[in-house]
Amino acid sequence: MPAGRASQIAVLATVLPCFVAPAGAATRMEERYNVGGYLDVGKTKPYRFAAHAEPRPLPREGSMGRPASTAAAKALRAYMAKYPETTGVLLVERGKVVFEAYQGMGGPAREFYGMSIGKSLTALAVGRALCAGKIQSLDTAAGAIVAELRGSYFGKSTIRQLLTMSSGAYRGKIAGRPDLGGKMTGPMRGMTWRMRLGTLTAEDLLWGWAWTETRNKTVHPPGAAFIYKNGDTLAIGAVLERSTGMSVAAYFDTTIWRAVRPAHAAHWEADSDGSTMVHAGFQARLEDWGRFAAWLLDAVQRPGCFGDYLRTATRTQIQIRKKGGLFRGYGYQWWTDNRFAPGFWGLGYAGQVLALNPKTGKALIKFGYAKYGRNARDICRIFDAWNRARRD
Repeated sequence: MPAGRASQIAVLATVLPCFVAPAGAATRMEERYNVGGYLDVGKTKPYRFAAHAEPRPLPREGSMGRPASTAAAKALRAYMAKYPETTGVLLVERGKVVFEAYQGMGGPAREFYGMSIGKSLTALAVGRALCAGKIQSLDTAAGAIVAELRGSYFGKSTIRQLLTMSSGAYRGKIAGRPDLGGKMTGPMRGMTWRMRLGTLTAEDLLWGWAWTETRNKTVHPPGAAFIYKNGDTLAIGAVLERSTGMSVAAYFDTTIWRAVRPAHAAHWEADSDGSTMVHAGFQARLEDWGRFAAWLLDAVQRPGCFGDYLRTATRTQIQIRKKGGLFRGYGYQWWTDNRFAPGFWGLGYAGQVLALNPKTGKALIKFGYAKYGRNARDICRIFDAWNRARRD
Protein backbone atom coordinates (compact mmCIF):
# COMPACT_ATOMS: atom_id res chain seq x y z
CA MET A 1 0.00 0.00 0.00
CA PRO A 2 1.37 3.47 -0.84
CA ALA A 3 2.60 5.37 2.25
CA GLY A 4 0.26 8.30 1.56
CA ARG A 5 -2.79 6.04 1.58
CA ALA A 6 -1.75 4.35 4.78
CA SER A 7 -1.35 7.66 6.59
CA GLN A 8 -4.68 8.95 5.26
CA ILE A 9 -6.46 5.84 6.55
CA ALA A 10 -4.85 6.29 9.96
CA VAL A 11 -5.99 9.91 10.23
CA LEU A 12 -9.54 9.25 9.07
CA ALA A 13 -9.88 6.24 11.36
CA THR A 14 -9.31 8.47 14.38
CA VAL A 15 -12.08 10.94 13.55
CA LEU A 16 -14.90 8.89 12.05
CA PRO A 17 -17.00 6.27 13.83
CA CYS A 18 -17.61 2.85 12.34
CA PHE A 19 -19.83 -0.19 12.50
CA VAL A 20 -20.06 -1.72 15.95
CA ALA A 21 -21.03 -5.22 17.04
CA PRO A 22 -22.54 -5.25 20.52
CA ALA A 23 -23.39 -8.47 22.29
CA GLY A 24 -26.49 -10.13 20.88
CA ALA A 25 -26.35 -8.59 17.41
CA ALA A 26 -25.07 -10.58 14.47
CA THR A 27 -24.36 -7.45 12.43
CA ARG A 28 -24.85 -3.81 13.26
CA MET A 29 -24.21 -0.35 11.82
CA GLU A 30 -24.67 3.17 13.14
CA GLU A 31 -28.26 4.32 12.78
CA ARG A 32 -27.37 7.62 11.10
CA TYR A 33 -25.66 5.78 8.26
CA ASN A 34 -28.72 3.63 7.67
CA VAL A 35 -30.70 6.81 6.93
CA GLY A 36 -28.28 8.56 4.59
CA GLY A 37 -25.45 9.70 6.84
CA TYR A 38 -22.67 8.29 4.67
CA LEU A 39 -22.94 11.30 2.41
CA ASP A 40 -21.91 13.51 5.34
CA VAL A 41 -18.62 11.68 5.97
CA GLY A 42 -17.61 10.31 2.56
CA LYS A 43 -14.63 11.85 0.78
CA THR A 44 -15.63 10.79 -2.74
CA LYS A 45 -18.35 12.22 -5.00
CA PRO A 46 -21.54 10.16 -5.22
CA TYR A 47 -23.71 10.05 -8.32
CA ARG A 48 -26.88 12.09 -7.81
CA PHE A 49 -30.15 10.93 -9.32
CA ALA A 50 -32.62 13.72 -10.02
CA ALA A 51 -36.31 13.64 -9.20
CA HIS A 52 -38.54 12.92 -12.20
CA ALA A 53 -40.68 15.75 -13.56
CA GLU A 54 -43.70 13.41 -13.54
CA PRO A 55 -43.24 10.94 -10.66
CA ARG A 56 -44.85 7.53 -10.82
CA PRO A 57 -48.16 7.62 -8.94
CA LEU A 58 -47.94 5.82 -5.62
CA PRO A 59 -51.44 5.96 -4.11
CA ARG A 60 -51.92 5.07 -0.46
CA GLU A 61 -54.62 3.05 1.24
CA GLY A 62 -54.98 5.04 4.43
CA SER A 63 -52.08 7.21 5.60
CA MET A 64 -49.31 7.36 8.15
CA GLY A 65 -50.54 7.82 11.68
CA ARG A 66 -53.87 6.07 11.17
CA PRO A 67 -54.53 2.68 12.73
CA ALA A 68 -53.46 -0.09 10.38
CA SER A 69 -56.33 -2.30 9.21
CA THR A 70 -54.47 -5.23 7.67
CA ALA A 71 -53.10 -8.21 9.55
CA ALA A 72 -49.73 -7.67 7.87
CA ALA A 73 -49.60 -4.06 9.02
CA LYS A 74 -50.44 -5.09 12.57
CA ALA A 75 -47.73 -7.73 12.46
CA LEU A 76 -45.23 -5.16 11.24
CA ARG A 77 -46.09 -2.71 13.99
CA ALA A 78 -45.44 -5.48 16.50
CA TYR A 79 -42.21 -6.32 14.66
CA MET A 80 -41.00 -2.72 14.87
CA ALA A 81 -41.76 -2.61 18.57
CA LYS A 82 -39.89 -5.88 19.10
CA TYR A 83 -36.92 -4.73 16.98
CA PRO A 84 -36.48 -0.99 17.61
CA GLU A 85 -33.45 -0.88 15.29
CA THR A 86 -35.92 -1.00 12.38
CA THR A 87 -36.05 2.50 10.86
CA GLY A 88 -38.59 2.17 8.06
CA VAL A 89 -41.03 -0.35 6.57
CA LEU A 90 -43.17 -0.13 3.45
CA LEU A 91 -45.70 -2.56 2.01
CA VAL A 92 -46.65 -2.13 -1.64
CA GLU A 93 -49.44 -4.13 -3.28
CA ARG A 94 -50.13 -3.79 -6.98
CA GLY A 95 -48.70 -0.29 -7.09
CA LYS A 96 -50.36 0.98 -3.90
CA VAL A 97 -48.83 1.60 -0.50
CA VAL A 98 -50.82 -0.33 2.09
CA PHE A 99 -48.51 0.29 5.03
CA GLU A 100 -45.77 2.83 5.78
CA ALA A 101 -44.06 3.40 9.11
CA TYR A 102 -40.89 4.92 10.53
CA GLN A 103 -39.16 5.08 13.87
CA GLY A 104 -35.93 6.32 15.39
CA MET A 105 -34.03 8.42 12.86
CA GLY A 106 -36.14 7.11 10.00
CA GLY A 107 -38.60 9.45 8.30
CA PRO A 108 -40.22 10.35 4.95
CA ALA A 109 -37.46 12.82 4.08
CA ARG A 110 -34.59 10.41 4.82
CA GLU A 111 -32.68 8.46 2.19
CA PHE A 112 -32.42 4.79 3.17
CA TYR A 113 -29.14 3.08 2.36
CA GLY A 114 -29.58 -0.25 0.58
CA MET A 115 -26.16 -1.76 1.28
CA SER A 116 -25.84 -4.98 -0.77
CA ILE A 117 -29.20 -4.42 -2.43
CA GLY A 118 -26.93 -2.44 -4.76
CA LYS A 119 -25.77 -5.80 -6.14
CA SER A 120 -29.33 -6.58 -7.24
CA LEU A 121 -29.68 -3.14 -8.85
CA THR A 122 -26.43 -3.68 -10.74
CA ALA A 123 -27.81 -6.92 -12.17
CA LEU A 124 -30.74 -4.98 -13.63
CA ALA A 125 -28.30 -2.71 -15.47
CA VAL A 126 -26.65 -5.83 -16.94
CA GLY A 127 -30.02 -6.85 -18.36
CA ARG A 128 -30.50 -3.48 -19.99
CA ALA A 129 -27.00 -3.61 -21.49
CA LEU A 130 -27.63 -7.13 -22.80
CA CYS A 131 -30.93 -6.18 -24.42
CA ALA A 132 -29.38 -3.03 -25.92
CA GLY A 133 -26.62 -5.07 -27.53
CA LYS A 134 -23.87 -3.46 -25.48
CA ILE A 135 -23.14 -6.88 -24.02
CA GLN A 136 -23.28 -9.56 -26.69
CA SER A 137 -23.81 -12.56 -24.41
CA LEU A 138 -23.81 -13.45 -20.73
CA ASP A 139 -21.51 -16.30 -21.68
CA THR A 140 -18.75 -13.89 -22.72
CA ALA A 141 -15.71 -14.09 -20.46
CA ALA A 142 -15.26 -10.92 -18.43
CA GLY A 143 -11.59 -10.82 -19.43
CA ALA A 144 -12.61 -10.50 -23.08
CA ILE A 145 -14.15 -7.13 -22.20
CA VAL A 146 -11.85 -5.96 -19.39
CA ALA A 147 -8.32 -7.01 -20.31
CA GLU A 148 -6.96 -6.25 -16.83
CA LEU A 149 -9.08 -9.12 -15.43
CA ARG A 150 -7.61 -11.83 -17.64
CA GLY A 151 -5.03 -13.01 -15.12
CA SER A 152 -7.61 -13.90 -12.45
CA TYR A 153 -10.70 -16.02 -12.09
CA PHE A 154 -12.69 -12.80 -12.38
CA GLY A 155 -11.59 -12.58 -16.00
CA LYS A 156 -11.84 -16.30 -16.71
CA SER A 157 -15.45 -16.26 -15.49
CA THR A 158 -18.32 -15.49 -17.81
CA ILE A 159 -20.63 -12.61 -16.99
CA ARG A 160 -23.25 -15.21 -16.05
CA GLN A 161 -20.86 -16.81 -13.56
CA LEU A 162 -20.09 -13.44 -12.00
CA LEU A 163 -23.82 -12.76 -11.72
CA THR A 164 -24.29 -16.01 -9.81
CA MET A 165 -21.35 -15.37 -7.44
CA SER A 166 -19.52 -18.41 -8.77
CA SER A 167 -16.22 -17.02 -10.07
CA GLY A 168 -14.23 -18.86 -7.40
CA ALA A 169 -11.84 -15.88 -7.39
CA TYR A 170 -11.45 -15.83 -3.60
CA ARG A 171 -13.08 -16.77 -0.33
CA GLY A 172 -13.54 -13.88 2.09
CA LYS A 173 -13.66 -14.02 5.87
CA ILE A 174 -16.40 -11.46 6.53
CA ALA A 175 -19.44 -10.44 4.44
CA GLY A 176 -17.82 -11.08 1.09
CA ARG A 177 -14.68 -9.02 1.74
CA PRO A 178 -11.33 -10.27 0.46
CA ASP A 179 -8.86 -11.44 3.08
CA LEU A 180 -5.95 -9.02 2.77
CA GLY A 181 -3.92 -10.58 5.54
CA GLY A 182 -4.40 -7.73 8.00
CA LYS A 183 -3.96 -4.92 5.47
CA MET A 184 -7.43 -3.55 6.32
CA THR A 185 -7.51 -3.24 10.09
CA GLY A 186 -8.62 -0.58 12.55
CA PRO A 187 -11.99 1.12 13.05
CA MET A 188 -12.62 1.73 9.33
CA ARG A 189 -11.55 -1.75 8.30
CA GLY A 190 -14.25 -2.56 5.77
CA MET A 191 -13.51 -2.26 2.05
CA THR A 192 -16.65 -0.16 1.54
CA TRP A 193 -15.41 2.36 4.10
CA ARG A 194 -12.02 2.47 2.39
CA MET A 195 -13.67 3.18 -0.95
CA ARG A 196 -15.91 5.85 0.57
CA LEU A 197 -12.91 7.56 2.16
CA GLY A 198 -10.94 7.56 -1.07
CA THR A 199 -8.19 5.16 0.00
CA LEU A 200 -9.29 2.11 -2.00
CA THR A 201 -10.76 1.72 -5.48
CA ALA A 202 -12.52 -0.99 -7.44
CA GLU A 203 -9.41 -1.19 -9.61
CA ASP A 204 -7.26 -1.82 -6.52
CA LEU A 205 -9.53 -4.69 -5.50
CA LEU A 206 -9.82 -6.30 -8.92
CA TRP A 207 -6.29 -6.10 -10.31
CA GLY A 208 -4.27 -3.58 -8.27
CA TRP A 209 -2.42 -3.68 -4.96
CA ALA A 210 -5.35 -5.08 -2.97
CA TRP A 211 -5.77 -7.96 -5.41
CA THR A 212 -2.05 -8.74 -5.10
CA GLU A 213 -2.47 -8.91 -1.31
CA THR A 214 -5.69 -10.98 -1.40
CA ARG A 215 -5.42 -14.43 0.18
CA ASN A 216 -7.46 -17.57 -0.49
CA LYS A 217 -7.52 -17.04 -4.26
CA THR A 218 -8.73 -19.44 -6.96
CA VAL A 219 -10.94 -21.41 -4.60
CA HIS A 220 -12.76 -23.36 -7.32
CA PRO A 221 -13.10 -23.22 -11.13
CA PRO A 222 -15.54 -20.61 -12.44
CA GLY A 223 -19.13 -21.78 -12.26
CA ALA A 224 -18.48 -24.66 -9.86
CA ALA A 225 -20.02 -23.28 -6.66
CA PHE A 226 -21.65 -20.26 -5.03
CA ILE A 227 -19.44 -18.16 -2.77
CA TYR A 228 -20.84 -14.77 -1.77
CA LYS A 229 -18.28 -12.02 -2.38
CA ASN A 230 -18.20 -8.35 -3.29
CA GLY A 231 -15.50 -8.92 -5.89
CA ASP A 232 -17.81 -10.65 -8.37
CA THR A 233 -20.13 -7.65 -8.36
CA LEU A 234 -17.21 -5.23 -8.72
CA ALA A 235 -16.06 -7.23 -11.73
CA ILE A 236 -19.56 -6.93 -13.20
CA GLY A 237 -19.29 -3.18 -12.65
CA ALA A 238 -16.01 -3.06 -14.58
CA VAL A 239 -17.63 -5.01 -17.44
CA LEU A 240 -20.57 -2.59 -17.52
CA GLU A 241 -18.31 0.46 -17.52
CA ARG A 242 -16.29 -0.84 -20.47
CA SER A 243 -19.37 -2.01 -22.36
CA THR A 244 -21.42 1.15 -21.96
CA GLY A 245 -18.77 3.86 -21.65
CA MET A 246 -20.59 5.14 -18.55
CA SER A 247 -20.42 4.66 -14.81
CA VAL A 248 -22.82 1.99 -13.61
CA ALA A 249 -24.83 4.61 -11.70
CA ALA A 250 -25.19 6.78 -14.81
CA TYR A 251 -26.25 3.81 -16.93
CA PHE A 252 -28.67 2.65 -14.22
CA ASP A 253 -30.09 6.17 -14.13
CA THR A 254 -30.60 6.27 -17.89
CA THR A 255 -32.05 2.79 -18.32
CA ILE A 256 -33.75 1.97 -14.99
CA TRP A 257 -34.23 4.85 -12.56
CA ARG A 258 -35.79 7.24 -15.06
CA ALA A 259 -38.31 4.53 -15.91
CA VAL A 260 -39.09 4.20 -12.18
CA ARG A 261 -39.91 7.95 -12.17
CA PRO A 262 -38.87 8.83 -8.61
CA ALA A 263 -40.32 11.81 -6.77
CA HIS A 264 -37.06 12.76 -5.04
CA ALA A 265 -33.31 12.82 -5.48
CA ALA A 266 -31.27 9.72 -4.67
CA HIS A 267 -27.56 8.87 -4.52
CA TRP A 268 -25.10 6.10 -5.36
CA GLU A 269 -21.61 6.27 -3.89
CA ALA A 270 -18.47 6.07 -6.02
CA ASP A 271 -14.77 5.48 -5.41
CA SER A 272 -12.09 8.11 -6.00
CA ASP A 273 -11.80 7.05 -9.67
CA GLY A 274 -15.52 7.66 -10.21
CA SER A 275 -16.42 3.97 -10.44
CA THR A 276 -19.76 3.16 -8.85
CA MET A 277 -19.69 1.21 -5.59
CA VAL A 278 -21.84 -1.45 -7.21
CA HIS A 279 -21.65 -3.88 -4.30
CA ALA A 280 -23.38 -1.33 -2.03
CA GLY A 281 -23.79 2.43 -2.04
CA PHE A 282 -27.35 3.16 -3.30
CA GLN A 283 -29.79 5.18 -1.20
CA ALA A 284 -33.23 6.69 -1.82
CA ARG A 285 -36.29 7.79 0.11
CA LEU A 286 -38.55 4.98 1.24
CA GLU A 287 -41.41 5.98 -1.04
CA ASP A 288 -39.07 5.89 -4.06
CA TRP A 289 -37.91 2.43 -3.02
CA GLY A 290 -41.64 1.69 -3.18
CA ARG A 291 -41.88 3.14 -6.69
CA PHE A 292 -38.93 0.99 -7.69
CA ALA A 293 -40.60 -2.13 -6.28
CA ALA A 294 -43.84 -1.35 -8.13
CA TRP A 295 -41.91 -0.79 -11.37
CA LEU A 296 -39.92 -4.02 -11.00
CA LEU A 297 -42.99 -6.12 -10.20
CA ASP A 298 -44.51 -4.82 -13.42
CA ALA A 299 -41.31 -5.18 -15.49
CA VAL A 300 -40.74 -8.80 -14.50
CA GLN A 301 -44.14 -9.70 -15.98
CA ARG A 302 -43.64 -7.98 -19.33
CA PRO A 303 -42.79 -9.84 -22.55
CA GLY A 304 -39.62 -9.14 -24.48
CA CYS A 305 -35.88 -9.29 -23.92
CA PHE A 306 -35.70 -7.42 -20.62
CA GLY A 307 -38.70 -9.24 -19.16
CA ASP A 308 -37.14 -12.56 -20.15
CA TYR A 309 -33.88 -11.51 -18.50
CA LEU A 310 -35.65 -10.48 -15.29
CA ARG A 311 -37.56 -13.74 -15.04
CA THR A 312 -34.28 -15.63 -15.34
CA ALA A 313 -32.41 -13.27 -13.01
CA THR A 314 -34.93 -13.64 -10.21
CA ARG A 315 -35.12 -17.44 -10.28
CA THR A 316 -32.58 -19.89 -8.91
CA GLN A 317 -29.57 -20.23 -11.20
CA ILE A 318 -27.22 -21.81 -8.68
CA GLN A 319 -27.85 -23.80 -5.52
CA ILE A 320 -26.55 -22.59 -2.15
CA ARG A 321 -24.96 -25.54 -0.38
CA LYS A 322 -24.88 -24.02 3.10
CA LYS A 323 -27.35 -25.81 5.33
CA GLY A 324 -29.72 -23.97 7.63
CA GLY A 325 -29.67 -20.63 5.82
CA LEU A 326 -32.77 -18.67 4.85
CA PHE A 327 -32.11 -19.08 1.12
CA ARG A 328 -31.36 -22.19 -0.90
CA GLY A 329 -30.83 -20.49 -4.24
CA TYR A 330 -29.33 -17.47 -5.96
CA GLY A 331 -30.22 -15.88 -9.28
CA TYR A 332 -28.40 -13.00 -10.92
CA GLN A 333 -27.46 -11.08 -7.75
CA TRP A 334 -30.92 -11.82 -6.30
CA TRP A 335 -31.62 -14.28 -3.47
CA THR A 336 -34.15 -17.00 -4.29
CA ASP A 337 -35.88 -20.08 -2.84
CA ASN A 338 -36.49 -18.67 0.62
CA ARG A 339 -37.23 -21.44 3.12
CA PHE A 340 -40.09 -19.52 4.74
CA ALA A 341 -41.54 -17.13 2.15
CA PRO A 342 -42.16 -16.71 -1.60
CA GLY A 343 -40.63 -14.39 -4.17
CA PHE A 344 -37.16 -13.07 -4.84
CA TRP A 345 -35.15 -10.93 -2.46
CA GLY A 346 -32.55 -8.19 -2.37
CA LEU A 347 -30.68 -8.14 0.94
CA GLY A 348 -28.28 -5.71 2.60
CA TYR A 349 -25.99 -5.69 5.62
CA ALA A 350 -27.63 -5.12 9.02
CA GLY A 351 -31.16 -5.99 8.00
CA GLN A 352 -32.02 -4.31 4.67
CA VAL A 353 -34.77 -6.24 2.86
CA LEU A 354 -36.46 -5.90 -0.51
CA ALA A 355 -38.85 -8.84 -0.90
CA LEU A 356 -40.97 -9.10 -4.06
CA ASN A 357 -43.56 -11.63 -5.20
CA PRO A 358 -44.73 -11.19 -8.81
CA LYS A 359 -47.52 -13.74 -8.33
CA THR A 360 -49.33 -11.49 -5.86
CA GLY A 361 -47.90 -8.11 -6.84
CA LYS A 362 -46.71 -7.59 -3.26
CA ALA A 363 -43.45 -6.11 -2.01
CA LEU A 364 -42.07 -5.65 1.50
CA ILE A 365 -39.30 -3.10 1.98
CA LYS A 366 -37.56 -2.87 5.32
CA PHE A 367 -34.56 -0.91 6.58
CA GLY A 368 -32.73 -1.10 9.88
CA TYR A 369 -29.33 -0.93 11.46
CA ALA A 370 -29.06 -4.30 13.20
CA LYS A 371 -29.78 -7.87 12.17
CA TYR A 372 -30.46 -10.63 14.64
CA GLY A 373 -30.92 -14.23 13.61
CA ARG A 374 -34.54 -14.27 14.69
CA ASN A 375 -35.60 -10.95 13.14
CA ALA A 376 -34.67 -12.14 9.65
CA ARG A 377 -36.87 -15.19 10.07
CA ASP A 378 -39.68 -13.10 11.56
CA ILE A 379 -39.79 -10.75 8.56
CA CYS A 380 -39.90 -13.75 6.21
CA ARG A 381 -42.89 -15.18 8.05
CA ILE A 382 -44.70 -11.84 7.97
CA PHE A 383 -44.16 -11.63 4.21
CA ASP A 384 -45.34 -15.22 3.77
CA ALA A 385 -48.53 -14.69 5.80
CA TRP A 386 -49.31 -11.49 3.90
CA ASN A 387 -48.91 -13.28 0.57
CA ARG A 388 -51.14 -16.13 1.69
CA ALA A 389 -53.93 -13.72 2.65
CA ARG A 390 -56.32 -13.07 -0.21
CA ARG A 391 -57.20 -9.52 0.82
CA ASP A 392 -57.14 -8.17 4.37
